[in-house]
Amino acid sequence: MNKVIVIGDLFLDHYIYYSDKNSLPSLETGIFPLISENEIYSPGAAGNIARNMSLLKNEVFLLSIIGNDGNGFELLEALKKINVNTSFLVNSEVRSTPVYTKFINNSTKKEDLPRYDRLPRETISEEDEKKLLENLRKLIEEIDFIIVEDQYEYENGGVITRGVKEFIDELEKKDKKIFIDSRKNISGYNYGVKKPNIIEYSEKFSDEEKGEFPSEILVQKHLVYENHKEYDRTIVTANADGCYFVNHELKRYFYENEEVVDVCGAGDVFISVYCSDKMNGFDDEKAVIDAMKGASLCIKQLGTGVVTKEMVGKKEKPRIQLIENKNIFIKNPNNPRKLSLIIFDFDGTISLLREGWQPIMSKLMFEKITGEKNISHKLSGKIKNEIKEFISETTGIQTILQMEGLIDLIKRYGFVKTENIKSVQEYKNEYTEILKTNVDKRKKENYRKYLVSGITEFISVLHEKNITLYMASGTDKKDVIDEAEFLNVKKYFGGNIFGALESYGDFSKKKLVKRLTEENINKFKNMIIIGDGPVEIKVGREYGIYTIGVASNEIKGEGWNVDKYYKLKESGADMLISDFSNYKYLLKKLFSQEEISCLKG
Repeated sequence: MNKVIVIGDLFLDHYIYYSDKNSLPSLETGIFPLISENEIYSPGAAGNIARNMSLLKNEVFLLSIIGNDGNGFELLEALKKINVNTSFLVNSEVRSTPVYTKFINNSTKKEDLPRYDRLPRETISEEDEKKLLENLRKLIEEIDFIIVEDQYEYENGGVITRGVKEFIDELEKKDKKIFIDSRKNISGYNYGVKKPNIIEYSEKFSDEEKGEFPSEILVQKHLVYENHKEYDRTIVTANADGCYFVNHELKRYFYENEEVVDVCGAGDVFISVYCSDKMNGFDDEKAVIDAMKGASLCIKQLGTGVVTKEMVGKKEKPRIQLIENKNIFIKNPNNPRKLSLIIFDFDGTISLLREGWQPIMSKLMFEKITGEKNISHKLSGKIKNEIKEFISETTGIQTILQMEGLIDLIKRYGFVKTENIKSVQEYKNEYTEILKTNVDKRKKENYRKYLVSGITEFISVLHEKNITLYMASGTDKKDVIDEAEFLNVKKYFGGNIFGALESYGDFSKKKLVKRLTEENINKFKNMIIIGDGPVEIKVGREYGIYTIGVASNEIKGEGWNVDKYYKLKESGADMLISDFSNYKYLLKKLFSQEEISCLKG
């Protein structure tokens, strides 16, 4: 049996399965108590990794510091049940055992109340640190594999002290194999197989970089340049997007449409399975595939789950996607290869003429909701946040429908008397007049300045290829046609330009998509929708049409708008781009090689 050291922060996970029924209110307070129907104690953090390694049939030596208290006793009892060697744990007289208490509704089997944490905040004492290092020195002479669980989130109190970390860094010279999972300090380790999740990995970048690129793009741009030796490399787990791993080339390993019961413990299973495979002599590719299998098995179970070698062996393999273009995120590689029709959004996807419409609408809405009255700073912030969220969610629908939303907000906040509330058309006219003043000024400049980067080249090739192109916008149709003419793109769409009509019930993007799918019932799978708003992405998802989200920075005309990226990703976009500057790669993805050879550019 292979031996492994697990060292790091050790918690007791206390699960209380409660009932919110049949309880009587307290006589003193009148508050209804929770009735505990079952309680389970389980090792958490380093204890969970130790448990995983034991389930994977390894001999596990756990090193950490726990309190000489009741919670410490429960933790030791739980560890003994899973055959983890606890003889090298340090029992502290000055430090309590960390506890996470989680409340599970016994009816729904879901954690639906705030977690109760009891965590020591004091720094590890010199005496306890000395004992821990002594135990580590004893074990390290005969064991080559070490997993470090550096989970403590507060500045002080973690078991991986500076002294412990310095000792671990020196183990490279002894040819020890180290696997590291660190919540706050992953970049602080000089050597080892490091497994941050995508948020932890992104922390190494400046606020400026994080504001310029989404986390997935930061991983794709930078991970390939880091060390990728067998025992000195970085693997980034990315939640539902799987994991990123470099084995000569950058790849993403993932499962599609996974049913998720509980994500708790999936990262622990990942590093455990990966380490266990390496201990058994498997190559890196198999280890990461098995690690993904283990994580997938874990998220289908309540709590931290049970994953064994046998379960991993029977599990189907994840998909593997080669990251060919680091500036594009492809959530779903199953794009149609024989396109016949594409629906484009207009504003923010093709045109930048209306850049800045969001703050104009936001300012107008705030003034109309408050009636320009003086209100508290707190309430002002609440209203502005709600307006921002509303505009973000409704980007892509007709303007007049957004004005209906405005009237709902005016009525709900009640600052304006009912008789003073205007009609949706009046609010729309007021907003449109301000916006069109800006547009008219811009139309006196060179039109190229107001095109999203690369869009003309992209649609001209599509047009040359005889792909049917549609344009669908929430802006008034006559304005869309006029602005498309100015931008010199109208010619590519012919009569297939659609926008809001006076009778606004006569047009919507959903109605257009529904009609096109019904007319092209055998071809709709060869359609795609491209846009920068959640509305068209959700419509595409509803009809099973492949969607490309354009997370465009409308101020610059190129590059990412990170907030827009996450909205589009959340809406279900299959592919995410910042603009069309990578249009040649897009053409490669959307057409077969035979078709590409016929394309110009």
